[in-house]
Amino acid sequence: MKHKKLVAGALVLIAAAAGWFCWKGMSPTRVGMVNYPDYMLAAQLDQEIGRFIDVEPVRWNDKTDPAALKRYDVLYFFGMGLQFNDRQQAAIDELVRRNEHLQKQGRGLRPLMIITLVTALANIVLAAAQIAGLF
Repeated sequence: MKHKKLVAGALVLIAAAAGWFCWKGMSPTRVGMVNYPDYMLAAQLDQEIGRFIDVEPVRWNDKTDPAALKRYDVLYFFGMGLQFNDRQQAAIDELVRRNEHLQKQGRGLRPLMIITLVTALANIVLAAAQIAGLF
């Protein structure tokens, strides 16, 4: 009986740790809509998008600090024939290089892989516990 309580307590602890990691460890994908007119964003921002996506309008001109774009995971630019000055183009080139570096490291997929492995492990443990008659 003591062994069953110990296993059940360990399972609850593992499930609580996995839940905490999912809740706190994963941040939303930040989407920056650069220089989009308000009438185009109104329909997108008024609907329920979800907890893991954060869409924000970004006003970016010659006087805006180029580092303001670094906080976004995805950027969408609006404007036909959009022209960037040298400072803006350098900032965009740096973001592209940083993104290529992150893709090579696979950082975007690592949290997804961890959650998948934790979920699979939890399923195996729960199946073994059911076979053993703990539940």
